[in-house]
Amino acid sequence: MMRKLLEGKYGLVFFTGVALGIYMLSTFLPGKLDLTADRRYTISDPVKKLLRNLPEQVKITVLLEGEKLPAGVKKLRTSTEATLRTYRDLSRGKLRYRFMEPEDFM
Repeated sequence: MMRKLLEGKYGLVFFTGVALGIYMLSTFLPGKLDLTADRRYTISDPVKKLLRNLPEQVKITVLLEGEKLPAGVKKLRTSTEATLRTYRDLSRGKLRYRFMEPEDFM
């Protein structure tokens, strides 16, 4: 039955629908799936425990803001913000961050 569906004229439509459905479901689920061999994007349990048990508010200022940032720095800014957003969520709002231009920091 499955082989007939895959080889039939609706096979591509079926797989496109399944892929689209998985994508739509994944946008509603929290977290990320780390498929790297060295688990590069996985937050370790000690870091999670530390973030959950912060005794007081922690404020981080990141000097990666500006109109004229090179493409590589913009990519670094985006990944830094994603990581900090995850940390903020794990800390239950006790970790706060902001991005500033280096010139405005002085």
